[in-house]
Amino acid sequence: MTPHNSLINGETLTSTGDLFQLGFFSLDNSSAKGYIGIWYCNHTPQEGTVVWIANRNKSVNTSMASFNLTSDGNLVLFEEDKIVWSTGTRSTELNSARLQLLESGNLVLNDSNYILWQSFEHKNESGMYLVGMKFGFDNRANTSWQLVSWKNPMDPSPGDYIMMIRALPIPDDDEGILHILSRWHMERI
Repeated sequence: MTPHNSLINGETLTSTGDLFQLGFFSLDNSSAKGYIGIWYCNHTPQEGTVVWIANRNKSVNTSMASFNLTSDGNLVLFEEDKIVWSTGTRSTELNSARLQLLESGNLVLNDSNYILWQSFEHKNESGMYLVGMKFGFDNRANTSWQLVSWKNPMDPSPGDYIMMIRALPIPDDDEGILHILSRWHMERI
């Protein structure tokens, strides 16, 4: 996808090997409560194959929404004229940004040879992990990547369960902790 192009309901961006698709979907088959996301090809989002959602916390009416790559390198989800979600990125040259859905399921926005933004590093708490996605925490940047369950199969907003890596020390009281796998000492998993 190049600048000034957009996706609307019914259109998709597909990875080169036809493994993943990006597009609008609705879990209840209505246009009133929709999302823009990535799912496995040859399956429907309703089959539980969604791996990433941009607007997980705020559904849109898909008949009035568009997913746009602007000339300055920002990826924006609009509902009518209102911005619902955006990458907040800026490319160094006008009209040089490109959006690509990789065979890994990673949605990558790049400018020449630089990656401006990618879904694998986006803190979306998608609830599904794909190989290569960020997971853990970065003390220097004070950010974390975790998996958060869906509220229910028809509502991808954050649910009751979180899988995360927590910085030491782990609190003595186990309130709210269902299971601790192990202690992690800033090593790569």
